[in-house]
Amino acid sequence: MILPILVVDGIEVKEFKSFSLSFPGSNQLNKLTASITNPDYDNASLFGKEVELYLNAGSIDTVPIFRGVIKTLSPTDKNVSISCLDVRTFITGKDSQKINVTDGDNYDGFSVAQFLRKVISETVNKDKIRIGLGMLRDTNNLLPLTGYRGNEAPFDIAKNKLDDAIDIADLNNPLFYMLDIEEGANNSHIVIKKQKYLSESSSLKLSTRDGILKYSYKRRPIPSKV
Repeated sequence: MILPILVVDGIEVKEFKSFSLSFPGSNQLNKLTASITNPDYDNASLFGKEVELYLNAGSIDTVPIFRGVIKTLSPTDKNVSISCLDVRTFITGKDSQKINVTDGDNYDGFSVAQFLRKVISETVNKDKIRIGLGMLRDTNNLLPLTGYRGNEAPFDIAKNKLDDAIDIADLNNPLFYMLDIEEGANNSHIVIKKQKYLSESSSLKLSTRDGILKYSYKRRPIPSKV
């Protein structure tokens, strides 16, 4: 049986015990929490280090199911728990650099994808590729940032603009766009995704055969209309 592998800063953590993954969607960041059964890791410089989690469902994976950075560390006398967020944390939250968009310095005429590509290339990826851009494409109906003025993190600027892009091909089931992450062999790529109908095939399927110990879900009644 091939077990999951946790890699921190390019080095496999042998004392890796358990983990919890969260993919909330709706423009929320993916989160990984993991437990390391070696309290000495508390003495290591782990904050901001890159983390990769390979699920290894039956064979050695070449692409991690999660890639991100360590944001918090919780040590005890027996283990160290780390909490990590995906690479979108570089362009949102308290640690990201805000963009001051004014009449003299703005992104008028830029689409959402063009804006993200420029800002990430000039700031986040200036000395190292932290966020992949190879899969970044615009929505079908281009959304220009013309007229936007403010002082926000890049992720928040793009996210708020995407709220204007709605697929209303089916008026009863409108689909919204969101910023998400696609994992690659070397980098995590930021992408613009459209919501799926529940009747479509899922993006990720897991079962107890993939090493899942337990799971839970909520069954909701089908809505009725009168």
